Parts: sequence; structure tokens; C-alpha cells
Amino acid sequence: DGIAAFAETARQAVASCAAKPVRDRASQLAGDGLLGILAPESAGGLDLGLDFAVPVMEAAGAGLLGFPLAETLLLGAAFGATPFGPAIVLGERVATIAWAGRVRTASGRVSGTVGRAPLADQADLLLVATETGAVLVARDAPGVTLQPAIGLDLEAPEHEVVLDAVAPLATLDAARFATLREDALLLRAAEIGGSAQRCLALALEHVSTREQFGRTLVSFQALRHALAR
Repeated sequence: DGIAAFAETARQAVASCAAKPVRDRASQLAGDGLLGILAPESAGGLDLGLDFAVPVMEAAGAGLLGFPLAETLLLGAAFGATPFGPAIVLGERVATIAWAGRVRTASGRVSGTVGRAPLADQADLLLVATETGAVLVARDAPGVTLQPAIGLDLEAPEHEVVLDAVAPLATLDAARFATLREDALLLRAAEIGGSAQRCLALALEHVSTREQFGRTLVSFQALRHALAR
């Protein structure tokens, strides 16, 4: 069916992206129609539901994609009615989200420190939370600085983002930002599931081919039990 076709396309696209720089990955994924799954047709997207995005995120997790795919899907949908939506969907601008913390607003500008922004150093656009929702800012705007942060995904390093009186490009109200965060939970879970499946497959491959004391590792009952658990 359509969802299965998306999953297969995603697996092939992720595999072909493995050795490419981030911006080339964006172009590849956009060319395969994966960046606009959730975005409206007016932005060049497919206007499909999360059920189509889930297998794509599973493939990204299994393939260690190293790209802010969930963030791109969500932002392409959230800003589809603005000029930034098509740029995100077509891979012309790389976008990410700072998931931790929020900034304060004064005189129409935002200031503060937020964190957990995957691949922010490669991004053109950043979404940061505010007291009333969220704002989209340009990563290279005056007043934006990045600091490396420790994260779990070594393929997509996270950053802290410091903003000092930065002018927003676009805004999301509280309700739309809350919906975005809820959708992100599902996409993140799908990516984690894909990564877990890949880890198990690698473990099985290892114990099936490596030998100790003249026997493959998988022949030892204790290891079989551990893998079963």
C-alpha cells in the first residue's frame, strides 16, 4: 500500500544519504518527496498524515540518518502557509528545533538560552519556544550564537542556542506549538524504534559470526537468553 511504498522509499533514500554532507542529504530527501509528507500541497508537500511519516522516521532511525528529519517534517507543516514552508520542503533551507527551554520576548525581539537543537550548526532556521508559543529565527541572524552540547545521538549533535534581542521571522501560537510537540513525540518514538531494531540486528550479526573457544557466540546459552530479553 501507500505507507509501505513510503517506507521502502525512505530506506533507499537513507542508505543513499549515508556518506553525503547535511545539505546534500536535504536535497536527496526532498527529491524523494520525504521532506514534505506533512506539509500542505501549497508548499510543495503531500499533505499526508502522521501514519505516513512514522515508517519514514523508523527508516531514519535504523539508518542512522544524521539529519533533523522529524524537525523538518514538523516545520514544513507548521509554516507551510509562509514563504519558509516551501524552502524547507524543497530542501533549500535546513531547519531544526530547540526542544529544551524557552526565550523571553521584549519589544518584538527574543532573548535567552535554549537547548537540545540537533544539527543547529548546519541549520538555516531554528524554532525556539517563547512564553506564548514559538518563533522561527535565522541561525545566522545578529544575536544568535551556538554552543556545543552533550546529546545521545552522535550522528546529529545537539547545540545550545543563545539569543540576544533577535528578530523573529515567523511565529506559532501556543495551541499550534503544543500540537507540534505532541506530534514530535510520535515521530521521535518511531525513530527510536528504528534505531533499536538496527541495534538488535547488529548484535545478532555479531554473535552469529564471532567465535570464542571454537564456537560462535550465539551458541552460548547465556547470550541467547540476553538477546531474547
